[in-house]
Parts: sequence; C-alpha cells; structure tokens
Amino acid sequence: MPWGIIFDKTDNGTFLSSQDTGHVYRYEQPASGLYVGLGPARFSKVWTDMRTPFINGFELTVDSVYTVGPHPGQTFVRFNRTTGKYLHHFEDENLINPTDLKEYKDYIYVASKNGIRKYNRLNGEYIRTHVRTVGLHLDPNTILFHTTHVQNQGE
Repeated sequence: MPWGIIFDKTDNGTFLSSQDTGHVYRYEQPASGLYVGLGPARFSKVWTDMRTPFINGFELTVDSVYTVGPHPGQTFVRFNRTTGKYLHHFEDENLINPTDLKEYKDYIYVASKNGIRKYNRLNGEYIRTHVRTVGLHLDPNTILFHTTHVQNQGE
C-alpha cells in the first residue's frame, strides 16, 4: 500500500512510504529517468530500520527523515537521512491522529485532528498550534507551504 513519494533533489533518488509495512523505501533512478528507456527505478533498500504504523506522511530534511502516522498517534519519528537508522521519536499528548508533516525553516509542522502543530525539528519541542479552527472540526490530511503568489517561484 504505497502512500507517499518524495524525489530527493540532492541525488535524484526516490523515496516511497508504505502504509502496509510502515517503512520508507528507497529506489535508484536509471540514468535516463524514472520510466524512460531503461524501465522503472531499481529498488535500493528499506530505508527506515523501524516501523511507523500506518505511515501517512514523511519528509526529508538536510540530515533527517521524519515520519508520522495516525496509529499509534501522539508521536512523530526522526531517522538519520544518510543511513535510515532510528534516532528518536517525539511525543505530544495533544497530537491526535497525525496525518502529515512538513519541514519549513527548521521547524516541523504536523497535521493533526486538532490543528497543525509546530515543533523544533531537532529536539521536538512544541512551539505552538500553527492553525486551529475555532468551533469547526479541522482534520487536515496534507500540508503544503505556499511561499509566493508568483507562478514558478518559491524559496
């Protein structure tokens, strides 16, 4: 059950998450591209050495891979970007059914049933609730940062 995909801009690799296994997998692209001439990308390895149950979201940063899933909830996990080894997980009792996360300017933003929560990406310290809708049920599935209104430009 593949769920998410990220293309690594530093080495052109491809990362896929699987809800069924709870792991992130790495694929190497052929020199001619993902599906051109030589066929599909080659499986490289199971990237994460520990499961994130029902993984919904994952994010690559300069030194880490972060994962999150709604079960068991209340946590997001950090892995070493180079080796895929588990580093630690961050717990927050107010993080309910997390579904996605994104890194932006050295912070991790996690989509949760009660809003989008902001954390220090290195030590997991809760900073604040970034988005909360008063009186309405907020249940985001995906986070996307829009940094400019000009097409084809961004940070």
